[in-house]
Amino acid sequence: PRYQGNRRQRAGALGSDRKMIAVSVDVSVINDVLNDFGVPLDDGEAKGFVMEDILRLADPYTPMYTGLLKNTATVSKDAIEYNEPYAAFVWFGKLMLGEETNSPFAKKDEKKYATNEDLHYRGEPKRGPRWIERMWAEKQDQILDDLVEFLKSKGY
Repeated sequence: PRYQGNRRQRAGALGSDRKMIAVSVDVSVINDVLNDFGVPLDDGEAKGFVMEDILRLADPYTPMYTGLLKNTATVSKDAIEYNEPYAAFVWFGKLMLGEETNSPFAKKDEKKYATNEDLHYRGEPKRGPRWIERMWAEKQDQILDDLVEFLKSKGY
């Protein structure tokens, strides 16, 4: 896992390889649960379970037009990655325009800038920007309960 100050784990990465951004969520409470059960903090099975649970619970929060963004997310013990090139765009939730064309349909490789205009999402307000952060704020206790049950089922 990638930690910042031993308190934040990378919970998501957004965008294509060329424009990847990392999203971090404070998951130190997960480390506390692992410590309480005597599970090493680098236990891949436990961390993988948590990432899968986060992805599952984030599903109703994830922006969806065709379902491509949420259905192509990949999970490892370290991260959830949303690999579509527009993932960062919908994460921040602001209309972005090309510097040259001043259009949301920018030319290939044209740099974009964010405006102050909010994007609108089908299924809002639940589906929308910063979906992992919003889900974590609402479902943290459920994720911890799920982790405890998972660890018990593994004999810890």
